[in-house]
Amino acid sequence: MDIALKAYYLQQMGIQTWTLRGVEVETLGCELDILASQHTSPILMIFIEKLEGMQLQQWMLSKAGRLLMKMLDSIGLSQENTTFIGGNATQSIETVQHRDVLLKEQIERYHPKVILILGSFSSEVFHQTYNVIPIISSSHPEELLTDPMKKKHVYTDLMLVKSRLEYTPH
Repeated sequence: MDIALKAYYLQQMGIQTWTLRGVEVETLGCELDILASQHTSPILMIFIEKLEGMQLQQWMLSKAGRLLMKMLDSIGLSQENTTFIGGNATQSIETVQHRDVLLKEQIERYHPKVILILGSFSSEVFHQTYNVIPIISSSHPEELLTDPMKKKHVYTDLMLVKSRLEYTPH
């Protein structure tokens, strides 16, 4: 379906559309996709690993992406107050270092109250400068589809996110 037509249908249904803010470093194959609301400042930033070649916008429409949105909705969060950053699994040290520079720029740009890392999205950025921002790691939604027993643990992690958002001054 054409993107413009899809945006029209979403608007007609009263669903706020996403803004895709892709950040790329093509020379090293490092790419970040950023989905953020145009209207509000995000309080939560979610880092999620996605398949290489898949846009984050596509991933959000997948079964795992819809599950993530349901999980966020269960604790009172929505796309309006969340920024999603998707990155590919990286191999080389140089690629990871360049991705970390891009991540740092996005954290400084949005100033989230809490950072949620889903899956094995590892980065030195999270262990350096941003130790004042609560960082919570949890299972990737794809894992929950294959192992539903992990949902209880992820829900506990989401409740921790909610409590940190309620009690973290910003």
